[in-house]
Amino acid sequence: MEKTAGGAKLNVEVKKLTPELVESFLHFFDHVAFQDNEKWASCYCHFYRREWADGEWGERGAEENREAAVQWIKANGLNGYLAFADGEPVGWCHANDAGNVVKGNHIEREPDAKTGVFACFIVAPDHRGKGIATQLLHAACEGFKEDGYAYVEGYPAKQGETVQHHYHGPLAMYEENGFALVTDYDDDNVVMRKAL
Repeated sequence: MEKTAGGAKLNVEVKKLTPELVESFLHFFDHVAFQDNEKWASCYCHFYRREWADGEWGERGAEENREAAVQWIKANGLNGYLAFADGEPVGWCHANDAGNVVKGNHIEREPDAKTGVFACFIVAPDHRGKGIATQLLHAACEGFKEDGYAYVEGYPAKQGETVQHHYHGPLAMYEENGFALVTDYDDDNVVMRKAL
């Protein structure tokens, strides 16, 4: 899709993460994602993984998370979408089955209705404000729908002044794309849900 940005056309393509895209994923996290937030650079989108996220995060390092992410991708457990601009990865959305991540694990849901969740959105600093997160959201919603999901959920911050405050995706993006407020998630975040 071509997106106008400051008068220039930006060619953006969104692709579902597959084992074949592991090198693009790693390039994005190694060199692009956290240029302006080095303290999160060790994450490799592993923070919300259900299997271990019970207080071990402080003991894990970047190399350990990087290798674990590779294995998770190869096992089709780390799911999401990469955005490419002119062939280079510039955005990521961790869009996963509710059973694969700890985010939202205490939310009441219909027991037989498959629910997808948005754990995070990351866009390269020089590509922010160009609608890339929204394109990732749309692609993920379509993917969830094709895979038989009944609902999708996001957990945006109620307020915040920095990009880091809105890494779950900004509240306005959910509101503008058909998500409805369900409840407060905690003191800082709300649950937004959309039926597919």
